[in-house]
Amino acid sequence: MTISGFLKTSEDTFSMPTKTEIASMNFTGVISEIKRGSIRIPDFQRDYIWTSEQVLELVDSVWHGYPIGSILLWKTSQKLNERDPLNLRLSELPKNAERLYLLDGQQRLVTLYAIMHDNLELGKRRKTKYKVFFDLKNKKFYIYKIKDIQDNKADPKIEEWFLPLNEIMLIDYNTRSARQNNDVIRKYSTKPDMLTNYVDLFIRFNSLEFPAITNGQNLGVATKIFERLNNTGTPLTIVDLMVAITYNENFNLRTKLEDLVLDLDSMDFEISYRAILQSMAACLSSEKSTSRDAIIESSDSIEQKWKKTTDSIKLSIDFLKKHCSVPVSNFLPNEILLAPLSYFFYNRGNKKLSNPEIKQLQRFFWFNVLSERYASSQDTKAEDDIKDMDKLLSNSSKNLFEHWNNFPINSTYLTNQEMSFGSAFAKAILCFFASKMPLEFTNNQHVDLTRTFSDANIKQLHHIFPENFIKTKLGKKEKTFSNSIINISLISRVTNRDIWDKDPSVYFKEFRKSNKELNKALESHFIGDLDIFGIEEDNYMKFLEERGKLISDKIKKFIETLQ
Repeated sequence: MTISGFLKTSEDTFSMPTKTEIASMNFTGVISEIKRGSIRIPDFQRDYIWTSEQVLELVDSVWHGYPIGSILLWKTSQKLNERDPLNLRLSELPKNAERLYLLDGQQRLVTLYAIMHDNLELGKRRKTKYKVFFDLKNKKFYIYKIKDIQDNKADPKIEEWFLPLNEIMLIDYNTRSARQNNDVIRKYSTKPDMLTNYVDLFIRFNSLEFPAITNGQNLGVATKIFERLNNTGTPLTIVDLMVAITYNENFNLRTKLEDLVLDLDSMDFEISYRAILQSMAACLSSEKSTSRDAIIESSDSIEQKWKKTTDSIKLSIDFLKKHCSVPVSNFLPNEILLAPLSYFFYNRGNKKLSNPEIKQLQRFFWFNVLSERYASSQDTKAEDDIKDMDKLLSNSSKNLFEHWNNFPINSTYLTNQEMSFGSAFAKAILCFFASKMPLEFTNNQHVDLTRTFSDANIKQLHHIFPENFIKTKLGKKEKTFSNSIINISLISRVTNRDIWDKDPSVYFKEFRKSNKELNKALESHFIGDLDIFGIEEDNYMKFLEERGKLISDKIKKFIETLQ
């Protein structure tokens, strides 16, 4: 019998344009198909994580006839990377055989299969074997560690009327049918109440049916159905889906992504797998998009185009470092910015960029990050920017990426922006600080931004008015702005450690004595005269106002150079 024949569609099944079938699958049929290897578990499924309490709750639900949920299967002849969570030793199938990949219901089906085959393993590393019993006298379930049974430590004691669940039935895997266990019947033949309870138990399991939703289209459609049905569970990530879809004996996407991330680490960039796949989808999908559907579509060519797409990502990162003052990935405001850039370099190649091209790509970066354009609808915005990249590739002479629209960056706006590596705008300002090539206050040497901030966090960023100073010496109003982006400067960790607990008036006075050209360093950090900026009198609010004005003026002038 074929899988299609095994899936008995119910009479009230309705026709759906996505070729989705709602069918009924009985218990012995499901167990048989798992044993035969037809039902498979794709690699993107999470680990088997159930506890003994969940196992008992499941079998108790079967006994009482409570619903235990539907299962979702994807019917395909495509072979994915697979897993065998409890070492069930699933049978291998021919290369092009039809498979039913289990998208929803793994924990339940694996539990029932393992119980019936006396192979239940629980715990974090799933190294502890368990056995489930049914108390035929009191109609209750118990679960024990095998080791406790062997050591006679089972609690409560295992009585002679405790029936192991793997002895409930004898299954014929060829006919997908089950019969009662004659050994059990003989054992309890003189105890009619227990025998009746055994027969009832057999009937409850043998008559158990699963509503099965089976999808025969692409995996993307199947997983969308899964996520809408299972919105309280763990969603399938696009990375895990792509690992499964693209898998073959010669190509493992997860390994490729791991190797690429290590390679990018040498450029001081740590990019998420999702951002990498978005960049590839922009290059490879017919939609020229970063959407989930576009990523799935790119699976057809991702192996063949791996080197070209990864090279384009590296060229994008190189451009961001050289021309947009993004020294490390921690400063990159939005990872999705890599996608339109990668699309450009994928189609442009490694040819030397012209000055007009550099200016247009700088417009793309700075107009987007300073206007916070990618704060929402990122896929749509990326598609629009890719269209402009096409125009740039066609040697368009007019200005592209018109995203500025006189965005109101002023001193007040900047002062109210807190420094956070979770804020795209704050990271954009850090990049603007980096564009000034800041100098050390101590000796006017250029700050090594890559070394200093490759693993940056808030504590490694210098607060010009130190946090301890604000906490102990300023009032409630000033403390409101303690972590303002205006209070941040980019200096080395060594210098930061030397001055972190000193008043600004004190440590800048020390710098003045040791560095005769301190003004150059101050200018590189957007700081003017120390008195005018309120530093000599430790006036924090005056400092925020004056530095905010200077930074906002410099941003406006910089934007004018890109118009």
